[in-house]
Amino acid sequence: MSNKSKMNFKIGPPATKSNYFPRPDVTNELKDAMEQGHALFLSPRRTGKTSILLDMQSEIDNERDIFFINLEKYTTPEQWVAAMIECLLKHRKFHSTIKSMGRAYGKIADLLNRVESINYTELGVTIRESVAKDWQKTAEDFLRKLIKTEHSVWFLLDEFPILVKQVGKHGGDVENMLRWFRDWRLDCGTERIKFLVTGSIGLDGVVKKMGLADTVNDFDSIILPPLSEKQAFEFMDRLSKDNEFNLPLKIRKRIVELLGPPWPYFLQIFLSEIKAWLKREKRGLTIKTLDQIYHERMVAGAKNKYPSHMYGRLKEIFSTDELRFARALLKECAKRADGLMNSDILNVYHGVVKDELLRDEEDMSYVLDVLKHDGYLAQDFHGDQKTRFFSNLLRDYWKRRAV
Repeated sequence: MSNKSKMNFKIGPPATKSNYFPRPDVTNELKDAMEQGHALFLSPRRTGKTSILLDMQSEIDNERDIFFINLEKYTTPEQWVAAMIECLLKHRKFHSTIKSMGRAYGKIADLLNRVESINYTELGVTIRESVAKDWQKTAEDFLRKLIKTEHSVWFLLDEFPILVKQVGKHGGDVENMLRWFRDWRLDCGTERIKFLVTGSIGLDGVVKKMGLADTVNDFDSIILPPLSEKQAFEFMDRLSKDNEFNLPLKIRKRIVELLGPPWPYFLQIFLSEIKAWLKREKRGLTIKTLDQIYHERMVAGAKNKYPSHMYGRLKEIFSTDELRFARALLKECAKRADGLMNSDILNVYHGVVKDELLRDEEDMSYVLDVLKHDGYLAQDFHGDQKTRFFSNLLRDYWKRRAV
């Protein structure tokens, strides 16, 4: 197989081009949702959302232009609006649109007329200075100009919930930003401009905590599922063969049994550990040695930073009282492989908050929602709808660390 089509290990950054395992079932669902309106793409961190969005952006699409924007580093709505404008500035067919946006962009329009090679870093500073004067007016002007063009534009806004939290943290008017965005989607939006928002933390939990849940209730929610067993086997087969080692079917089956729901990120970590073991030991892999690799390298190994990061970040996302309940709930879930009933969760909460006068089921629900959206817990859709750990890897780490 040529190097051009080889799938390499991509454990840290998003997987793109030949390193990306296609998810047409997901991308088609997202496109269908956006044809109807605006979409909220739900899934915790390390599940492959960004890779899917980058793949959507990279497709040759004659019907629309798709722009991916990572909002994680921004702290103001001005920076968000500037990022959208900058995306279009890098595509010459939108230059006439940008140049028609009024006096605030006179210098930019003149620059676009005079030069072929643009220093976008310097231009970005100019844009942000202009936008900061009145971001809402700039955004309205920008979007209304887009409506009048012949182009259809989709903005894929990654880490939007983090932007919302950062704006509030830095003293910005979150409610004003969210209500403007909602009003635009409902009152001013057209078939030409669509927004998809996503993130590694739950948007619903963030806005609910701020009392602004009504500002995002118009999105069509799409949930990212794990790979099917068939997809997982195909993924492992391709990745192992492209990296010159073989995984028999029984080994692939055991990998899925150990990991639980097969997400590409966890499969990548596991296969990288298997490759390292095969190179070091120079002998065949058995079920026994596979289990050993899982427990010693995946769960307890220092190389895999994911579970320790998830354990430590609880202190960053919860208040002191919320943290007590979250830790107690996760500890109980780690003990119960079959998961917890809703009544079990209520008992854990009552065990933490013993004074009936201090109990608030809204607080309990908030913590539970955050743990689900942020990739700690998952709830079954059928039967008793039990709640359990999002991944066996995380549960086994929690058992080792906290039980």
